[in-house]
Amino acid sequence: FPASASTVLSLDRAYTNSLGMRFVPVGGVDALFGVWETRRRDYEAYANAVSGVDASWRDVEYDGEPVGHGSDHPVVSVSWEDARDFCAWLTEKERVEGRIGARDRYRLPTDREWSAAVGLPYESGSTPKDRDGKNNSHYPWGGRYPPPNGSGNYADAVAGREFGWSFAIDSLNDGYATTAPVGSFRSTSEGLYDLGGNVWEWCEDRYNSDGEYRVLRGGSGTSTIVSVCCRRAVTTSRLPIVTASSVFVVC
Repeated sequence: FPASASTVLSLDRAYTNSLGMRFVPVGGVDALFGVWETRRRDYEAYANAVSGVDASWRDVEYDGEPVGHGSDHPVVSVSWEDARDFCAWLTEKERVEGRIGARDRYRLPTDREWSAAVGLPYESGSTPKDRDGKNNSHYPWGGRYPPPNGSGNYADAVAGREFGWSFAIDSLNDGYATTAPVGSFRSTSEGLYDLGGNVWEWCEDRYNSDGEYRVLRGGSGTSTIVSVCCRRAVTTSRLPIVTASSVFVVC
């Protein structure tokens, strides 16, 4: 789209924003979905433009091993509030530049939207806690476990050797002990990457109606979770395996 005040986002067309982040339509979601996890270079643009941004994300280690310091690796060690503030900054930036309209905005996906994007069947329950773990037979790569090579960045044999994990998936070799550059593995049919593995992704929701915890989805490079699609993790912390997530442009 041209960078002009007349730019109007459409839910049926892909969009590449001012940072080079790409967004595509997704069935069952009334928004455009980011095709990959938020990269370090995307988050760095925000951190360089705004004073006082927590710098925990810049030099992250996992058990003594540097975690994804390349510009195309997912940013990690960001809190839910960090992710929210990144979305707010990007919204204002692109409104001022005329790239999105006054009612368009970036935000985190809801738990239900994330489930729709990964292709899960309907999950009953009014909160993420109610829906947690009810479907244990669907995976981003298909219907069987363990994940095949090329399906994503999980707790594979490489990470097992690096960290001495007894729980690693010995049959899987994804080539990365920690994070992988975004888009390194097969995408979904709608062109989304890393919905399973690499790093956990923040969602907009609270885990239950009266709790303080926010929802994480998708698993990470430390995961052997039998159903990385359907389980929810909950935390309020910055972690070396948590990203700012796949943010949306919403019309």
